[in-house]
Amino acid sequence: MQKGVIRLSFTVIFFITIIGYVSRTMARTYPSSELWNNEFVSIVGFFAFAASVFLLMKASRVGRSTREPMSPAEASRMQYVSLGGFLLWLVPFVGSFGYYFGIVFQTSNMHWIFYVFVGGGMLSILYGLSGSKEKSSFYKIFMFGVYGILMATIPMALPAFGDLLASSFWWSATFILLSVGFIFMAVMVRQMRADQYAQLDAVLGRADKAFASRRFDEAQKFYSEAITLTHTLYSDQVFSGRNPRDRGGSSIPTEYFRPWIGKAKCLALTGKLRKALAIYELMLEVDPDNPTVWFDRGRILVAEKRYAEAYISFDRAIKLEPRLEEAKQARSDVLDVIRKMAV
Repeated sequence: MQKGVIRLSFTVIFFITIIGYVSRTMARTYPSSELWNNEFVSIVGFFAFAASVFLLMKASRVGRSTREPMSPAEASRMQYVSLGGFLLWLVPFVGSFGYYFGIVFQTSNMHWIFYVFVGGGMLSILYGLSGSKEKSSFYKIFMFGVYGILMATIPMALPAFGDLLASSFWWSATFILLSVGFIFMAVMVRQMRADQYAQLDAVLGRADKAFASRRFDEAQKFYSEAITLTHTLYSDQVFSGRNPRDRGGSSIPTEYFRPWIGKAKCLALTGKLRKALAIYELMLEVDPDNPTVWFDRGRILVAEKRYAEAYISFDRAIKLEPRLEEAKQARSDVLDVIRKMAV
């Protein structure tokens, strides 16, 4: 679905570029022709604007259906990307309206404001991307390109607006170039993230296969490798606050805990209960409101015959997730053991 809208964006850019070039060339070739200067250009502008609106609607719909929650740390990084995008957008705005104030980009040496906007914009974007790690954040970059395409077609669809510009052609060409840059940037970021998450999925797949075959030492090795990968991918979310409440209610992705739980189970099944319990304690330090971790911790405590602590752990899991039936049964079983021991 995402690849489809990316291909559509390049198709629209190609369409706008070709028809814009043809219409401008024909208008210059036949300067006295009202057909090329008025009717044809108006028709071309209407279709170009309609195509960009269709792309915007399609991209927004795909974005809503595939967007994932973004951690505060990632959102902070994306603010720098947005700042950089707006600084770059100021180039066509100031260059097109600045001639009213003596700021000319097109017919003289580049004004110092141009270098400030371009340099500041690129540095801000690069800084934002340097710490960006989450899968869905490329969408924000992509949408800058989509909105840029829409902006490029406004002078075509609204000749009155184009008359206000120093050069409507320069306005459109600049926005098209910026859009191509943003979309290519989004594609590269998306591919980079896809490769990272694909590597994680492959390692977890090998770990799960070894675990299912009861090759626990081999599975533990793969889970340890997956832990390193998840730490790289999710560290901004994990360490952006002491617990989910400190992060404004957002939760750490379950993918982060999956290799930790797998490794803990391997240790428990090979008799290393204390090491397994230490992993669950570490996970609860990261996310104390995770019912699955509390439940699994209780099972380790039962195996160690620490029934009172196991009861507390199961009870905590139930309070966090009342529908966890396994925890209810385990709590009941532990309570029976505690009563028998008290007799």
